[in-house]
Amino acid sequence: MNKNRNKNGAVQTAKKGGRVPEEPVIILEAPRREGFDIGRWRTAIKQAEDPKEPDYTLLYDIFNDIMLDSHLTSIINKRIDHIKGTPLVFSQEGKENPMVSALIGTPWFDEMLEDLLCSRFWGYTASWLDLNNGTFRKYQMYDRRHIKPLKGMLLVKQDDRDGIDIARPPYDRFIITAGKPGDFGLLIKAVPWVLLKRGDVSDWATFNELFAMPFRKGTYPQFSNDAKLIMEQAMKTSGSAGYAIVPEGFTLEFIQNTSNGSTTAYMTLAEFCDKQLSKLFLQSTMTVEAEGGQYKGEVHERSEEGVHKSDERYLLGILNTKFRELLATHGFNPGEGRFTYVPESHICLEKRLDMDLKLAEKIVIPPSYWYEKYNIPIPGGGPQYIAPQTSPAGEETQVPVQKHRDLTEEGGQPAFYDPRPKRRIRDLLDFFS
Repeated sequence: MNKNRNKNGAVQTAKKGGRVPEEPVIILEAPRREGFDIGRWRTAIKQAEDPKEPDYTLLYDIFNDIMLDSHLTSIINKRIDHIKGTPLVFSQEGKENPMVSALIGTPWFDEMLEDLLCSRFWGYTASWLDLNNGTFRKYQMYDRRHIKPLKGMLLVKQDDRDGIDIARPPYDRFIITAGKPGDFGLLIKAVPWVLLKRGDVSDWATFNELFAMPFRKGTYPQFSNDAKLIMEQAMKTSGSAGYAIVPEGFTLEFIQNTSNGSTTAYMTLAEFCDKQLSKLFLQSTMTVEAEGGQYKGEVHERSEEGVHKSDERYLLGILNTKFRELLATHGFNPGEGRFTYVPESHICLEKRLDMDLKLAEKIVIPPSYWYEKYNIPIPGGGPQYIAPQTSPAGEETQVPVQKHRDLTEEGGQPAFYDPRPKRRIRDLLDFFS
């Protein structure tokens, strides 16, 4: 196959019946790593919100920079890990589509899910996806600095004014997008907290350098350069602690603010910034910080669960619309099938039920356990139990329904009983071994 590039930088491949576009080629530049501050953040917002010629370069450079913060990375990864850890299935009327199911769990599919979810943090996202008639060929997310969402353009160079129209054929058959044009995600609100903490920690480090280590003072006779040089050499070779050299008769004084404990103020501000980031991304703090009692922790866990449910709905909305359309375009025949998440609690419930059923073959389990454990509505008249019974032919049958009461019947016999022979303790030990 012969390949060439058009004026927009897109690679085109000659095939029978015409030219089929492949992934557009963009020229990447390394993100800037410089001393960003609140002023630069405000400038970046103004450039991105320019109605005539929006420029996202500076804003995304700042986003890349703040992602070096360990706490911010941790709470974002917590949301990503939840999505990756929740089983995803695709089915139509209870039947599995083998072609689509084979995609789930592949490295590129997990990467796509992460990129789609990160559009909630970074803003508008566009990725190239080539499935080539039922087989995967390539997946690649585009650098966001090369996208103009409001114009639906992909830029070859990040400072270009015009680019490739990704919303029109044939590129719309290969590109999947997520997020709203003009939405910059949660990271735009995280910037000031990360920058504030970064400055605070930097001042804290300077404070420790000055006051946490012993400070040395050396004096030398006035007008004696030789003595001064000897003292400087002695200070340089006697450790890394700070020092000062002054002529005799001169004083050097450090004035320290000790009103509230010097290090406490820095630590308090850093922790405050981390808590604001946790609230922003998780709507809670106690699931990532060891504080508060059990009740408060449970409340925060429920709040965080709401965030995870929101992420699931967000991804399912994209998978069941845009992604399913791409599947249909590329020969996967998804039909009316839909992607759904299987809650982990359901999986645990299935495992628990399987264990309980096996245990019920060994020992008597009161009916109240089943109703309470599996949230089954109690019928009128109270909990009921149908016990299996072995017929003379060796087949398992059902004995009549018996109502369960906590009291015993006349004669001291329990109202609920298992008509089967009692198992020996040794059998139970074998079961649990």
